[in-house]
Amino acid sequence: MEISHADIIFEVEGQEISAHRLVLAFRSPVFEFDLLGAKVNRDCHRIKIYGTHPLILKGILHYVYTDCLPKMEDILSTRGSNTIMSLEKFYHLLMVSAEKYELIGLCNLCKDRLSGLVSIENAIEFLTLAEDGKYAQLKEICVEFITEGINYEKIVRTKEYAILYQTHPDLYFELGAMRKV
Repeated sequence: MEISHADIIFEVEGQEISAHRLVLAFRSPVFEFDLLGAKVNRDCHRIKIYGTHPLILKGILHYVYTDCLPKMEDILSTRGSNTIMSLEKFYHLLMVSAEKYELIGLCNLCKDRLSGLVSIENAIEFLTLAEDGKYAQLKEICVEFITEGINYEKIVRTKEYAILYQTHPDLYFELGAMRKV
């Protein structure tokens, strides 16, 4: 997504990503405070961002400007992107960032996408993500998937399930009690 007349440049892991301060501030109360707050130097046109990936920031900006999730092929094919990221990881990190910037619509879109990606391999990870983030809809989908007869038999043999007992004992026992035979 090409942005013309941008008035701010984010630097993320060596990549420069342009945006419009007012658009971001209008869409997110967190951006509003960070970019237009009383203590902000409005002459600063370059901001370094730490703790995120350029693909995630691009995903956030795509949503802010279009109200849609980006197509993964568009995000992954952007110049300077040499990182391979799974869909699960992308939507997980994007959802966490959406929550941080109070972009509720983006958070809901990510939850919907994640729910469609639940598998034997990632069901426990998604379940703990849902529990920790208080995502009731995603948790319900994960519990439903995990407690299905054949799925349950496969999942209980994974190391993630064994770790669940240590990290989230309540979830561990909840799954056992809800198992469908």
